[in-house]
Amino acid sequence: NETISIVVDKEIHGKIWESCLLGNEEEVKELFQKNPKDLKSVGYNKTSLFMVAVCTGRKDIVKYLLHNSDHLDINSTDQEGVLPITIACK
Repeated sequence: NETISIVVDKEIHGKIWESCLLGNEEEVKELFQKNPKDLKSVGYNKTSLFMVAVCTGRKDIVKYLLHNSDHLDINSTDQEGVLPITIACK
């Protein structure tokens, strides 16, 4: 089985990353409204916020992020070239 490491440092990545990791959908929405560009930020291993939501099984947050896809690159890969859809299908 493949293990995926997700490292989130709220001081570096921002509160929205921590909220996403913890599954706090309302806070993700609130923070997104304040700064939509946070969806384009990249973390450790070139992981995107969308990848964090997918890898942690946060379906409601994934749906929300997809509905705001004009601010989101759903085809961005991590450092290993893995797409979020690849993880979602496992």
